[in-house]
Amino acid sequence: MTDPTQTSYGGSSSPSYGGTATELESSATSTGAQSGPMKDTVAEKAGGIVDQAKPAVDAGMDKAASGLQSAADMVRERGESMGGGQIASVATMAADKLEGGAGMLRGTDTDALIIEVENMVRRKPVESLAVAAGIGFLLSKALR
Repeated sequence: MTDPTQTSYGGSSSPSYGGTATELESSATSTGAQSGPMKDTVAEKAGGIVDQAKPAVDAGMDKAASGLQSAADMVRERGESMGGGQIASVATMAADKLEGGAGMLRGTDTDALIIEVENMVRRKPVESLAVAAGIGFLLSKALR
C-alpha cells in the first residue's frame, strides 16, 4: 500500500512536488520565517520613501490650494460681473466650494491625507484603480 502523504504522477517513483506533505509543510514554514526580515526591510524602505516624499506632497498641496483659491476668486469675479440672477448665484456657490477645497488642503496634515487615501483605497479598490489610471492617462498626455 502507498503512503497517502506522498504523491507520484507519471509513473515516477519520486514525488512530483518535492517530498511528502510533512516536508512541504516544513519548507513552507521555513520560507515564511525567511520572508519576515524581507517584509521588515520593504516596510522600512517604504517608510523612507514616504518621509522623503512628504515635503514634495506638502508643496504640491500648497500649490493646489493656491490654484483652487485663484479659481474661486476668478469664478466669483465673473459671477459678480454678470450681475445678479441665477448665474451669479451658481458662480458664488461654485466659488464657495472651491474655497472650501482650498481650506481643506491647507488645513490637512500630510500624514492625515495619506491615511485618508489609504482608507479610501481599502474601501473602494476598483474605483481607486480607475481614478489612478485616469490620472496617469491625463499626466501622460500633459507631459508629452
